[in-house]
Amino acid sequence: MTNETIKHQLNHRTIRAFKPTTLSAEQLNTLYSVASHTPTSMFMQQMSIMHITDPDKRAAIREISKQPYVGANGDLFILLVDLYRNQQIRQQKGKDDGRLHTADIFFQGLDDAIMAAQNIIVAAESMGLGVVPLGSIKNDPQKIIEVLKNSEKPLRPGEIAAALGADKDEVSKAIKELKAEEKVYSPVRCCYAVKE
Repeated sequence: MTNETIKHQLNHRTIRAFKPTTLSAEQLNTLYSVASHTPTSMFMQQMSIMHITDPDKRAAIREISKQPYVGANGDLFILLVDLYRNQQIRQQKGKDDGRLHTADIFFQGLDDAIMAAQNIIVAAESMGLGVVPLGSIKNDPQKIIEVLKNSEKPLRPGEIAAALGADKDEVSKAIKELKAEEKVYSPVRCCYAVKE
C-alpha cells in the first residue's frame, strides 16, 4: 500500500546543503500549524518552537554545533520542552504548579517536542523542502552555564538538555565535570545552579 505521504516518508533523505532562501510566510504558518496539531499529552502542548533568524545567533549556534551547514542557509528551528509556559498559566490562575516539576511531565513535554519535530519534517518534505534534525548544539558545556545563569531557579539536567536541544546523558556528564570544577552546585536534590 502507498500514498503520497508514505512515498515522501520512504524517500526521506537528510539534507545538509540549503539554498540561500528562507521560507515564505505561508510555509512558516503551515509548519507552525502542523506542529500545533500534533498529539499532546493531557492537551498541555509542552513544547515551544524557536525560529532563529538573527544572523549572529545563527552563527553562534553554527559554532557550537561545529557543523558548517547549521544556520548557514535556509531556516533554523529549535524545538524544546516548555514547562515554563504552563507554570505561568497555573500561577496566574492561582493554581499549584508542583506536578509540572515531575519527571513524568517533563517526559510528556519531550514526547510533545519529538512528535512535533517529526510532523514538521514530514510536512516540510511533502512541500518539497529539505530537513536535517540536529543534536549537535550541545557541544559546549559553557553554554550550560549560560542557561543556568539565565534561569530563575536551579534546573534539572533534563531541563538544561531541553533548553540546549541536547542529550540528557551528555548534559549530566558535563554537569558532573562542572561540579568537580566547582562551577555549579546542587542547592536542591538533582537541580543545579551556577556558583557565584
